[in-house]
Amino acid sequence: LERLLLSRRGRAKVKIPKLKNDNLLKKEWDPVSLEFSNTPLCAITRLVEMEIDDPMPDRRERALAPLFADPERGTPNQREQFAKSAFATIFQGLIVAVLASVHGISMTPGEARKLWS
Repeated sequence: LERLLLSRRGRAKVKIPKLKNDNLLKKEWDPVSLEFSNTPLCAITRLVEMEIDDPMPDRRERALAPLFADPERGTPNQREQFAKSAFATIFQGLIVAVLASVHGISMTPGEARKLWS
């Protein structure tokens, strides 16, 4: 995975998990193809980094893990979701990064918090 991350070459098909709203819609989603890019918000880069930081080699464990598993909460065999405060920090960082890289707007995390909440 480290070599893959350094090469920034390749692609992956990611199966979107069935969410509770999908049960109402009776909908299955097609896999999404992700490719490496040099953008600051490259999804496949973040997924590879997450796998390096908190590997889940067992497919059964992966199937039972929350979509956004927090490696600092729970145990390796029983992962827990991120706390709301962690999600808030993640979204604030995304808002700041997107506004800066896409729109050239500089904003502090505190200003993003007001915008996001």
